[in-house]
Amino acid sequence: MRKTISVLSFAVTFIVFPTVAQSPHINAGTGLQAGAAAVKITPYGSNPDWKRPITESGVWGEKFVDANHNGRWDEGEPFTADPGNAQIDPKSANRYAGIYLAGFGDNRMATGMHDDLWARALVVESGTTKIAIVSLDLIGYTQDGGYFGLEFAKKWVDPNLGIQEVLLTCTHDHEGPDTIGACGRHTLGVPAPLKA
Repeated sequence: MRKTISVLSFAVTFIVFPTVAQSPHINAGTGLQAGAAAVKITPYGSNPDWKRPITESGVWGEKFVDANHNGRWDEGEPFTADPGNAQIDPKSANRYAGIYLAGFGDNRMATGMHDDLWARALVVESGTTKIAIVSLDLIGYTQDGGYFGLEFAKKWVDPNLGIQEVLLTCTHDHEGPDTIGACGRHTLGVPAPLKA
């Protein structure tokens, strides 16, 4: 996720298009410029930025033994703990940290992928003001989760880019990862693979 935000920040800054029309609120000669970028954020399959476990179904997360052959991890089934999860969130040590789907009930584990999830960004600049608007294909995102969230992500934006504000919004996707911790096995706890 860190690299995704960095890539978006750089891409939207360097893909700059002048506008066709001038606004009366823009100082003469400064113009309005905008740039856009999109990056896949699907926690599925191989990815050069993901150095941690991938389940047999291709979903990012801890590997497990599917003893009852239902295609998902169930309480009591053995799993291989990812030590990286405990580094991010010590409470996840010795707890299965798979990716649960948001909405339409609790305890729905991701077992594959139908469509990619995206992070899309638009940076708008006028004079000395530059803002970034970012939309994530997720159910929601937190402002400040300590080791994740918008305030943490803002720290990854290169200050040399001159972005003063970041507005983050989500599409509220009910078939994507539960990034707010409301629909997993242990609700109100974001899975560690989604915090990294």
